[in-house]
Amino acid sequence: MKVYEKERMLSGGRGIAVRPHHQTHTESEHLHEFIEIVYIRNGSGVHGIDGVEYAVSRGSLLFINYRQVHYFSGDMDFVNVLIDPKWISEHLIDSENAFELLTLSAFSDFQSLTPGKALLRFDGAGRARIERLLEQMQMEGAGI
Repeated sequence: MKVYEKERMLSGGRGIAVRPHHQTHTESEHLHEFIEIVYIRNGSGVHGIDGVEYAVSRGSLLFINYRQVHYFSGDMDFVNVLIDPKWISEHLIDSENAFELLTLSAFSDFQSLTPGKALLRFDGAGRARIERLLEQMQMEGAGI
């Protein structure tokens, strides 16, 4: 099984990367040494995570944890946000801000995730907001 190493995918010692992709083939089962958030911008397909298949289309947001086995197929445009777990602990979470980070209203949509479920769906204003945020992240990517 293919393993994507963080040193190759998160170049320059950065702890986060934002990458747009166009997918027309099947990516076989693999895993990563980093956290991956996938947002489907257009098209549709299937994303399998730990044996559970999710039908995805515009507005789908998937969370793939460190070393979780997954695959995908379909014809779609998506954005990958790759995050080194060590970067989170070193730069974002400390004893003074961890609770505040997780209780921000921006995280309220994520509270609906059921344990073992990796998919959220956005539409309307929520979808427009997340798409703007991802575009901003891509533009600022050189400065991350």
